[in-house]
Amino acid sequence: MNIVVIGAGGDVGRSVADELARNGKHEVIRVGRTRGDHLVDITSDDSVSALFDQLGSVDAIVVAAGNVILAPVEKMTPADFLRGLQDKLLSQVRVALIGQHYLSDGGSITLTSGIAVDDPIAQGSHAAASNAGIEGFVQAPCVRIVEILPFQGFQLTQGAGYLSCRVFPRLVKMPF
Repeated sequence: MNIVVIGAGGDVGRSVADELARNGKHEVIRVGRTRGDHLVDITSDDSVSALFDQLGSVDAIVVAAGNVILAPVEKMTPADFLRGLQDKLLSQVRVALIGQHYLSDGGSITLTSGIAVDDPIAQGSHAAASNAGIEGFVQAPCVRIVEILPFQGFQLTQGAGYLSCRVFPRLVKMPF
């Protein structure tokens, strides 16, 4: 399988890409904002479209990218919050909406969130909102999309020497 990992230069994305490439069964295409086999700005429709135009058909897309804002709510402005939503939530949704048209039959898209949804932190309001939005997009009862395209949702947590993953099983069809 050829698997596109967007965010492969970050800690979580690099771990995912390394694990998928470990046994040599998959061709892993590492994509990042500043380094990788290909570069993309996931905040831009044009950049995401250009990436997939260049890659053509792919078997799977994994998105482990997007920044959240860690700040106290009382110091955050609406513009800060929107900028963060654009970078984390809307960018992953953008990749899914554009990337779905480049999937081979039986292909899949994996979006990633974080633990701030279930385990909030004091300055993590934005992280919780962005990650909940990703999970909502993946879990939403949009039966027609689920029948056509097997969206997957993972909540990844990385610590010293481990990578844990929570899978939302109602929508998961893992081809690899």
